[in-house]
Amino acid sequence: MNCIIKEKLSKSIRKELEASNNSELRKLSFKLINFLLIKNFKGVFFEKHPLGFIDITAHKFSNGDTLNIHIWEKSLIIPTEENIHNHFFDSISYVLIGGIYNNFYSLDYTKEGSKYYYKSSYNWRIDSRILEKQGLVGVFNKRKILHKENTLYKMTSGQFHSIEKVTAPLTVSIFLRYNVDYENAYSYVLKNDDSTLVSFFKTKYLKINLLSKHLESILSYNT
Repeated sequence: MNCIIKEKLSKSIRKELEASNNSELRKLSFKLINFLLIKNFKGVFFEKHPLGFIDITAHKFSNGDTLNIHIWEKSLIIPTEENIHNHFFDSISYVLIGGIYNNFYSLDYTKEGSKYYYKSSYNWRIDSRILEKQGLVGVFNKRKILHKENTLYKMTSGQFHSIEKVTAPLTVSIFLRYNVDYENAYSYVLKNDDSTLVSFFKTKYLKINLLSKHLESILSYNT
């Protein structure tokens, strides 16, 4: 029964995300968070994401797409220059609480630039590890966008971006990952240093009591 309720909530949220319908998303998102808290996160995977936020995989759909909850804290954000990357999937995000700045970049492969770029595999439940250095590349900051509370934004596979800073003490987003390319499950990461083989980030798992504290704090915003 618990799985059925969570699946129903997740499907409803996905429907509203795909329809870009903000009106119901806030209510449904808080309902899902409250359900996860009450059920003590049974059947839910959560971790500290390599890029500095808490990542809760609330539901995995039958086709491999996932619905996630991202919890951002200022103290966890890594420096922007170590944060430029792309994804091997499309995504839709809904900012439930707070707001984030998103930097988007274009790359110039025709001449050597200032950033080293790496092809990085992603092990879904262990870590993200640099596989192969590709060389130097030029990087240009195309645009900077503030995603405010109660707004949606979409990103496409291969798009380079970075999170510059969180604009509030607590920022929470609902994140739909879809069109996942499992056969080519690698992304590209830009770094300042020249390393032949480095472990980019390792995930850090969280204790349930710490996660409960975060979700209780989130629910206090449901007014």
